[in-house]
Amino acid sequence: MTDKPQSIWSTWFVLLLCHCLLLHALVLMLRVAATYQAISIGLDGFRIGVIGGAFGVLPALIGLHLGGIIERLGEVPSFVLGGGMSLAAALLFHFLGDTLTLLMVASVVLGLGQFVCVVTEHNAIARMFAGYGRDTAFGYLTVAVSLAQAAGPVIVWVYGRDALIPDTGGLFVAGVVLAGLLLLIGVVIRPPGHRYEPSGHGALGTLRVLLTTRGFLLSTMAALVIFAAMDLLALYLPLYGAERGIGAGIIALLLSVRAIASMISRLMFGPLLQLFGRAKLLVTSMLLAGTSIGLLPISDQPAVLGMLMFAAGLGLGFGAPLTLSWISEIAPRTMRASALSLRLAFNRAGQASLPVLVGLAAASLGAAGVLFATSATLVAAAAVSGRHFGIKFR
Repeated sequence: MTDKPQSIWSTWFVLLLCHCLLLHALVLMLRVAATYQAISIGLDGFRIGVIGGAFGVLPALIGLHLGGIIERLGEVPSFVLGGGMSLAAALLFHFLGDTLTLLMVASVVLGLGQFVCVVTEHNAIARMFAGYGRDTAFGYLTVAVSLAQAAGPVIVWVYGRDALIPDTGGLFVAGVVLAGLLLLIGVVIRPPGHRYEPSGHGALGTLRVLLTTRGFLLSTMAALVIFAAMDLLALYLPLYGAERGIGAGIIALLLSVRAIASMISRLMFGPLLQLFGRAKLLVTSMLLAGTSIGLLPISDQPAVLGMLMFAAGLGLGFGAPLTLSWISEIAPRTMRASALSLRLAFNRAGQASLPVLVGLAAASLGAAGVLFATSATLVAAAAVSGRHFGIKFR
């Protein structure tokens, strides 16, 4: 039985877009603020990486189980659960975020809350839309993500401007306010007609089915690399700025430029997907992003950095809608939330491990080493994907 197709401008979907915008603005702002807080209390690049990795560790370990819970509960209780954890994280950052351990704990709670909220959003769209409507809905959702990622650094700019270290206390207060609004919207979202249909496979059986579904592993690996690149930029660009004497206001604007470029690419997603197809669009976008990020350390001039961040943002912007719509298409209907959870769990595994690994590079080579490592990962992933698809660029 399929769910009745929904209008793209249903009240619940508009509220979901507002929820998505608030969630991602909150998370980006808190994570950038946490990096600056870590710098202000004297932590090095490796320990900053540990804090960043803590954000993804629990979702990476229990993501598939969370997907099953969301399928059973439905979206309404899951929105409240995720919003409550996000508010708890903001309060932890504000009142207790002055040591490595407490910053890690707050980061873990924030990562878990965001995971529940994101999978719930994705599952609601996959359940309520079909075909082109689903592609369109995911496109709007990822545009909302880009708007949020542009707005989050603006809040950082307000509290930082020309300072090397912004007012992290003010940022954490702003985070508490945004998290409270997020929880409020989560309470009133009502996607209609939830029905729990057990897949009958159990957690291990579901994992086996999904991993053997054609295209699933490739799409999740591509999502991991692209998502990790965006995450590492948000995590380490503030450190790069502090090392090179670039003010927090400029760094915040650069992150906004990246987000705006991603929004532009997502607005062009449909026509470009029809023109190039999934495979070529995926490979081209990873090459563009990888090359641009690798060139960032060549200059400290804001105009040059801005152009490179814009190009990187264009490339990175395609990853989410490409992989979300793809996975929703190929996953069995009774396993959609589990499939979307597993995709996000792979991403969180990257968030848990890659910041720590590249933090080792930051400890010896500085933040520029992180940018080079991120670039190399994207280019390597593009090469592997291109070989898999047999793509020949002329």
